[in-house]
Amino acid sequence: MFWKRTFDFDKFQKRFDEGPRDPLNQRDPFWSLSDQYPREKKLYKERLRGMIASAISKENDRDLNKALVLASWDGLDLDYADLLKTALRLEWHYRHEDIVLYMDQLRDETFTEDLFSAANNHKEYEGDEELQPFLRKCVRALWAIGTPRAKELVQRLVETGNPNVQIVVTVFKDYNQ
Repeated sequence: MFWKRTFDFDKFQKRFDEGPRDPLNQRDPFWSLSDQYPREKKLYKERLRGMIASAISKENDRDLNKALVLASWDGLDLDYADLLKTALRLEWHYRHEDIVLYMDQLRDETFTEDLFSAANNHKEYEGDEELQPFLRKCVRALWAIGTPRAKELVQRLVETGNPNVQIVVTVFKDYNQ
């Protein structure tokens, strides 16, 4: 008789928390964890939303990171929008670039003001000041949203004269022709 083993979220989460036994060894079983997770099924959405909310209220960077990774594997949708917007505005964690990438994937107009504000106010990580990857990701996400308001905000960023904004806009204009 053929049977399929069911996925155990609690066991998976415990193993995720433990991390790799040998971080440099790609054959460590930890590195295959993402392959075990049932992708894009949205099976644990409410639980993951609760984990993100809890991490935000406790200002716990490690728990926020874990919850965001698991939510992205589970399948992010607009039910996460308010949590993503809140997390983007907070300064105590280091997941801002990931959050912008999630917003880019969701491409919803509700993110436009938050992305614009983040692009204007976020301090780049040390060593990233010249290329400004966070700013570039914000511009890319606004460009991808593509609504009239998002395009207006991209134009306002272009008008700042920042060369990194111009690079992103030029790349997307060339790509879309």
